[in-house]
Amino acid sequence: MELISEIITVGIIATLGMTAFSYLVSYFSNSKFEEPQLLNILIRRYQGPATTICREHVLGWTIHFLIGMLFVGVFKILQGYSIVTLTLLSGSIFGFLGGIFGVGFWGFILKIHPNPPQINKVVYFIQLVIAHVIFGICLIYLLNF
Repeated sequence: MELISEIITVGIIATLGMTAFSYLVSYFSNSKFEEPQLLNILIRRYQGPATTICREHVLGWTIHFLIGMLFVGVFKILQGYSIVTLTLLSGSIFGFLGGIFGVGFWGFILKIHPNPPQINKVVYFIQLVIAHVIFGICLIYLLNF
């Protein structure tokens, strides 16, 4: 039970850390790089049953936090097999690789979606990788706390 609590807590807080960075980049670049809102836009614009999901809907945040918890769970599994350690370097590399995975995921989704949001993908993907490095650093800090 303690492990699940740790995964949930660290997942939420580390996800908030990376998301704060995305919101700051969005604000200062006058862009729409907020992952929870982008998730809601993708869901709302999908050509399926009519939906009332707006940009600020809780669904995007829920998905975003669950993915963060999944990443923490993966890190804990890797730590259990001594593949990663609780160091800033390990967290940064884990975050970087998570960011590369995120770029692949978002690139695929934006490509296949029938009506994706119009964003500067190059800038979005760069900030996404940096945001995931921040996630990895937050992860290490929180697990060492």
